[in-house]
Amino acid sequence: MELAYFILIGAMVGGAGGWVAWRSQESRANRVKQQSETPPAGDSLTTVQRAVMQARANLTVPQESKHLDSALVQQIVDRELKKRESKRLSDIQLAEAAFSLAPEMRGLENQYKIRFDGLISQKMEWADQTRALTDLHHQENLEFRNKYLGKAVYLRDEMERRLYYTRSQEESQLIAFDGGIAGPTPISDAADYLEKLARRLAP
Repeated sequence: MELAYFILIGAMVGGAGGWVAWRSQESRANRVKQQSETPPAGDSLTTVQRAVMQARANLTVPQESKHLDSALVQQIVDRELKKRESKRLSDIQLAEAAFSLAPEMRGLENQYKIRFDGLISQKMEWADQTRALTDLHHQENLEFRNKYLGKAVYLRDEMERRLYYTRSQEESQLIAFDGGIAGPTPISDAADYLEKLARRLAP
């Protein structure tokens, strides 16, 4: 609904801008043009697609997970909205939000790890076990995107902005922030990074 709202507002603004330019003198049109804002660049689809194509334990990710789903698009829009609201949060409040979210992210990963271990311990045909593990990995990926990705990226970006923090090469490779899950503990690694920033922001 919010994405449709932005599209509608954009169309209305564009139409109004054309009417003003037509009715106003050249100087007025130039001022309107100068005051227009360049839309913020969108997230790199290449980064997200490359990340989600990797599966935990080298499993194959189902074809549909290689593309952005509607929930992830909505989270990106929500992140832009929250950037506007961030001015209302103090550093302490922002850090507290990170400290609250990080354990929830780890809890999700631990929950799925138990389910992965349970499947691996079962005596199953290799093809059936691989399919079951792949499906479970896909479920984990979607649940993380839908529940935590938007909040995690927003908190990371806002804390980095306030701290003037530049990521190290290793920190730039935390692919959970790009919507992908691969490796032993990608979600917990992202949670650790949020807590690191929070401790610096509100020591």
